[in-house]
Amino acid sequence: MVRKEFDELRDSGQLPSPSGVGLKILSLTQREDWAIDEIVGVIQTDPALTGRIIRLANSAGSGATASITTVNDAALRVGIRSVANLALGFTLVAGNRAGRCESFDYDEFWADSLARAVCAQALSTQLRRSVPTEAFTCALLSHIGELALASVHPSEYAAILELSKTDPSLDMRVLETERFAIHSLEVSMAMIADWGLPDCFVDAIGYHQAADGEAHTKDTQAQELMSLLRMASTFSEFCTSDHGQQVARWPEMEFVRNELGMEATEFRAFCETVGESWGDWGRMLQIETAVFPALEHVEKLSKRVRKRTKTTSEPDDLDAADKFRPLRIIAVDDESTSLKLLQSHLSRAGHDVVAANNGKEALALTLEWNPHIVISDWMMPEMDGIQLCKALRRAQRAGRSVYFLLVTGRDEEDRVVEAFESGIDDYVSKPFNPKILLARVRAGLRLVNLREQVEREQKIQAEATSKLGVLTRKLRETASTDPLTGLPNRRYGMERLVEEWETWRRKQEHFSVVMVDIDHFKKVNDMHGHDVGDVVLVEVAKALRASVRAIDIVARIGGEEFLVVCPDTDDQGAIGCGERIRSAVETLEIQSKGYTGSVTISVGTAGITDDVSDVDMLIKRADEAVYRAKASGRNRVCSYEETSEVRRSA
Repeated sequence: MVRKEFDELRDSGQLPSPSGVGLKILSLTQREDWAIDEIVGVIQTDPALTGRIIRLANSAGSGATASITTVNDAALRVGIRSVANLALGFTLVAGNRAGRCESFDYDEFWADSLARAVCAQALSTQLRRSVPTEAFTCALLSHIGELALASVHPSEYAAILELSKTDPSLDMRVLETERFAIHSLEVSMAMIADWGLPDCFVDAIGYHQAADGEAHTKDTQAQELMSLLRMASTFSEFCTSDHGQQVARWPEMEFVRNELGMEATEFRAFCETVGESWGDWGRMLQIETAVFPALEHVEKLSKRVRKRTKTTSEPDDLDAADKFRPLRIIAVDDESTSLKLLQSHLSRAGHDVVAANNGKEALALTLEWNPHIVISDWMMPEMDGIQLCKALRRAQRAGRSVYFLLVTGRDEEDRVVEAFESGIDDYVSKPFNPKILLARVRAGLRLVNLREQVEREQKIQAEATSKLGVLTRKLRETASTDPLTGLPNRRYGMERLVEEWETWRRKQEHFSVVMVDIDHFKKVNDMHGHDVGDVVLVEVAKALRASVRAIDIVARIGGEEFLVVCPDTDDQGAIGCGERIRSAVETLEIQSKGYTGSVTISVGTAGITDDVSDVDMLIKRADEAVYRAKASGRNRVCSYEETSEVRRSA
């Protein structure tokens, strides 16, 4: 059904689409026989787009020292698929800056999307998860379904947005589905699949916005992207909030900090760097971004607010549940005399009371002020007490947990049952007896205290779980990282090799491996000692990492042996990668404890062909090519395919 509804949206001809260059690239990549030169040629016709792609490729975190200056170089560093996806994303921004949906803030939508994209890229680089440019593109387009519904159904979507502003408790996806039989998340996933973007984009976007937030997939790329999107969404929501909301949202940012395993100072510096990048990209794309706040000030205010809330609102333990404490209470009645009387009794009892004249006013106050108790009359115009209670129970956490006391003159059995089924906690008959009213409030106090105790325990448990998650991630990284060079180890390299093999089996795209062996390494150890040998390994590892693309996987798989897994790379591309690595190592000047010298490497490459039965055969072929390089004089690159040709000729 979702596919049918999306097809109807697409057939309307009003869905957001890339303009000009983006459409040409989309058309090319949907052909089976597209060539790299074609895509590069199309991109180069747009100087602004060319500059943006080159900029992003230079900041993609590949570790390369030399800046790239052409789209060809960008394609070599991050992969032509990534370049094509970036071009698609950038042209979507350029072509969809305004529209006919009056209540949809197009500038705010793109500012939020850009903040999410920039943060996802920075997190990808920091955590070495996914490919930074892919994280950028996926995050930039993750909410494109909202723009789509605003474009296809401007009037109807504007009405939904206005309704949501009036009643924040309403779920936008429910409203979208009721009106369009499809919600914006489903539209986002369908559009990205329709454009031919990677399957992991679709899965990551769906899982990170899912109700349970769990990733029911074994696809490592989708899981990594989902994790990045979740953290980047927290960051973008923080960026686009006003100052008061930023103070309130800071605990969410601290949760991300714990997940990253950063100290407070390091995390603030990371966020400020991302904020600066957000502003830079905003100026480049002509998207207005907010001024990034002083995080140290926000953090201090947040701690002060939480400390004040704790000392004024939380009992020390459950034994204090029956002791008096002033409560935050909202009193609601459309009849002024009754409202003043209710407010007077509660205030004299020592409670902090705010009055509301109707249900809508009370709803807004509750979501803003977070009271402990709401005491509301039943019969009121616009929104009565039962409607108010239902709205709060559908609302965010504050509305669901508030103690709701109904004041009513309707004490018929059926009406009372209706009230409890609507979510009230208790009721008082009208005209109320002040002693009975305050007794009901004291009963509410006990429940409020118990709820807060449970919340504190849940928070402690969540913090412990978060710390355990950080520790687990660090242990996992330790288990998959070579401690000397900092590169992924053999275990990780082989796991990723198997994943790329499975991807090749599904998509039949080019795929190669490059094996690297340091020449005469045993002599280095024997003549100069293992300390010097370790320095050689570290320097060679740095040169390797700086010479490959962001999408390539580099691992140390033995003493002086390294493996590079090259997705979307044919034999010639693998040879080019091997030559870049060989040249970079050859020019190294290694210095350690009075030793100055250099080393060379022998490189072997092998690509997927129809007669390769498994990854072991692929590795064996690359090894054979390395042996041929050594037999031919070392410090050179040989491919298995060339070796096979020589063997057949002989």
